[in-house]
Amino acid sequence: MEKGLLSREDLDVALAMQKRTKEMLGELLISLGYITETELLKYLASRLHTRFISAEKLAKVKITPMILSTIPLTFAEQNNVLPILYEPEKMQLAVLMSEPQNERLKEDIRTRTKVQEVISYLALKRTIQAGIQKFYRGDQKAFDNLYENPLMSMAPEADTNEALSGQEVMAMQGSPGQRLSDQLHAASLFSDNVYVETLNILVGLLELKPENFRGHSASVARFAKRIGERMGMNIQDIYLLIIASYLHDMGKKSMPHMTLVSLRTEDDVSRAKKFFQAPARLFESIGLPSAVPEILTHLFERYDGRGFPNGSKADEIPLGSRIIALVDSYEELARNPVHGIKNPDDAIRYLRQYNKIFFDPEVFTHFEGLMTENKPKSSADADLTGATVLIVDNNPSDSSFLKNKLTDAKIPSRVVSTSSEAFDILEREEISLIICETDLKPQNGFAFCENLREDAKFSHLPLIFLSRNESTEHINRGFDAGGDDFVSKPYRPEMLLAKVRRYLSKAKTQSQKSGSGERQRGVAGSIKEIPLTDLVQLFSTGRKTGVLELKNNSKEGAIFFDNGDVINAFYDNLTGEKAFYQLIRWEEGEFVLNSEVTLPKQEIQAPTPHLIMEGMRLWDEENAGK
Repeated sequence: MEKGLLSREDLDVALAMQKRTKEMLGELLISLGYITETELLKYLASRLHTRFISAEKLAKVKITPMILSTIPLTFAEQNNVLPILYEPEKMQLAVLMSEPQNERLKEDIRTRTKVQEVISYLALKRTIQAGIQKFYRGDQKAFDNLYENPLMSMAPEADTNEALSGQEVMAMQGSPGQRLSDQLHAASLFSDNVYVETLNILVGLLELKPENFRGHSASVARFAKRIGERMGMNIQDIYLLIIASYLHDMGKKSMPHMTLVSLRTEDDVSRAKKFFQAPARLFESIGLPSAVPEILTHLFERYDGRGFPNGSKADEIPLGSRIIALVDSYEELARNPVHGIKNPDDAIRYLRQYNKIFFDPEVFTHFEGLMTENKPKSSADADLTGATVLIVDNNPSDSSFLKNKLTDAKIPSRVVSTSSEAFDILEREEISLIICETDLKPQNGFAFCENLREDAKFSHLPLIFLSRNESTEHINRGFDAGGDDFVSKPYRPEMLLAKVRRYLSKAKTQSQKSGSGERQRGVAGSIKEIPLTDLVQLFSTGRKTGVLELKNNSKEGAIFFDNGDVINAFYDNLTGEKAFYQLIRWEEGEFVLNSEVTLPKQEIQAPTPHLIMEGMRLWDEENAGK
């Protein structure tokens, strides 16, 4: 409060909530959005005279098995510590601690690890716990929604490439196992008794949903929240909109699902009139704010005034009702196979014919913008006519799944299970891209790729490795064998499809070079898909020599490696560490690792892990200063 980071009112709210949730006060302040994690860490670090690491930066770090082996998992969990750097030559171990001033714990770590010095970095307890889950236990989603406000963390995923079957829509919306009711609890405007009574009612009703509509209400709430934000609704109105979204189907007959677009006959309208008041009546006894039942009562009003119960039109209809009516109709099209809708574009085209009839045109504009704002453009829309993908995988389930995804994306593919079959296909057919499992028999995927690169007829073909082994050594082996990319199983289909489109698009534009056997040197890709921190650590542990050339629109930079050590960097008018600290922040752009280069004079002496950690610390401090 003395620093002006927090008001007395905010603190009072957080203290009252702490009594109920029993959370650490600092982490609760972050979750509520009253203070950022970096602001809190910077303040605490200044008081404790230490350095800090935020959750965002820790999530991007690679911690090797060798570093993790210095501290056993049980000790890390019991004491809430995480090893992040180890310098065996100097006998130094850097450790994340929520209490870096705990000298007794540091001495215990020194004794157990037999190092000469333990360097402590400050991190919040929840951040360290997430780090333990990710790095020791392999939970890649440990940092998802770690410090998001329970109310503000309900945005839908932005992927709109996939066909929307019921289960895929569910998968598109939010974190597995995280219920919207749980997210709302900590930010609830109501008493615990009201909250519990509401949940008691919901638990008995939620299971009535047919399988393809499970998770539907939470999905509606996430879309509605995003539209409300885009339209400038205040936070309390958004909160009430979310509650109404969550409750909008309660007490209604589970099937058919009733929305404006599904009322096609007089019988449909009669059925909807019979049940439309059920949600509002069901929760009358718990005293919901009046805006919630008001929204629920008017979900079947139409923008043109020909709906019910009041025949209200345009702005006479509560805004929340107008938002939910549109989103609910979209969900009906996406989840109910009777409509024959296969993708978001088809659904939006279908709904557009009812714009200004059923739906508010302003709400529709914001919804359409939400659905398209993160949609891939150039690669997804590229003309890939004539391009065929060869899948080399001896697991029939995996290859069938991938082939179906490519077919849905209108990309032809062939499937084989051995390298010899793959070469037979290559000799007979025109192939533009190979997706290859590393674990093949009798010849593994790496050997297949090496043979491919030695054959002038096929050396130009891009190859993506797939594997359930995501160790650094395995990935390096893939790149050393001549692979262009590496994707770990299980993968997100939309991510792999984006890579496929990009490689096919490149292959199409470079078809003349491909015919002559020319192939771009080095490993290349997108910084958005592989963060720079990962790339630097990957090339460092792989003992690479060369230059990592970086480009983002008009900006260019370079990081030079000598046997895995970062020796220099160039960016703008900067060189050395100053250039490196700027480049490591890039989150978008393209990279190419070129091994054929004359190395410049060494200006950077610090070990690569220290460079990365220091770069992230400086970035955190600058963000906190803003």
